[in-house]
Amino acid sequence: ILGGEYKFSIAREKMKIPPLYFAKYPVTNRRYRRFIAYLKGEKSMQTTRMQLPLEQYSQCLLVSAKQIDGFVEFLGFNPKSWPEKLRSSYDAAKRFNGDSQPVVGVNWFAAKAYCQWLNELQRMTSNQQPQTSIFRLPTEAEWEWAASGGEREYPWGNEKPDGRLANYDHKVGQTTSVDAYPEGTTPEGLMDMAGNAWEWMDDLYKEGAYQANPRTVRGGSWELPELYIRSTSRDGGHPILDTTLFFGFRVVIDQLGFISSISQNRTRELWNASMINEWLYRKGDEQ
Repeated sequence: ILGGEYKFSIAREKMKIPPLYFAKYPVTNRRYRRFIAYLKGEKSMQTTRMQLPLEQYSQCLLVSAKQIDGFVEFLGFNPKSWPEKLRSSYDAAKRFNGDSQPVVGVNWFAAKAYCQWLNELQRMTSNQQPQTSIFRLPTEAEWEWAASGGEREYPWGNEKPDGRLANYDHKVGQTTSVDAYPEGTTPEGLMDMAGNAWEWMDDLYKEGAYQANPRTVRGGSWELPELYIRSTSRDGGHPILDTTLFFGFRVVIDQLGFISSISQNRTRELWNASMINEWLYRKGDEQ
């Protein structure tokens, strides 16, 4: 999405947002299961394990986790225990485990671990330096800009929501496919920015509110009323304990970091590369 300047609802002052690559959809169950299958060393992921050995990924994740309070303690130092810790707590629940439904039941640390996995996969194809971070969770200011454009009450505009535009207020009673509401997209084509599942942000919700530092969620969910699916609505969640059936996440690419780590002539080539499309940007059911 293009960058711009707008009045951020939390700071109540103007914020400048740089151009960013936003994932069109939240991370789906199908996509997230590949991550867990990789951690488990399942046969379907053998090629990926050869490209990115588990030892290499685990070392990089632990280095990154040291910068965040409680992350290493949550993970532990044995990667064999990670599939159970990081899997969706609703992976076996029929109402929420469809391939094209957003993954829910993953905590903030799990979302961060997934982003780190995408980073390491990308480095295998672009020869980036280990310190460069590309894939990450959005900040609140970035997400609100993407959802509102600085002027829209809802991602699609100012029209009041209904069953055509979003999954909210128990109208369906569960999560739905991430592409189920094409009339509710943003002008840039981002889907599911209102309702279906809250999306983890990188920001603290309110510093010091919990000992474990809660993180913000945005977008509302399938069970909440209209008030919570507005572009400015927000809530918070415990980074470990909140593995509820309401919380999922979406990934962004920091465009400045992306361009600084590779030549600009390679940007479009890598953006369209099969690795990126395979792991993030194509709709799961089309793969």
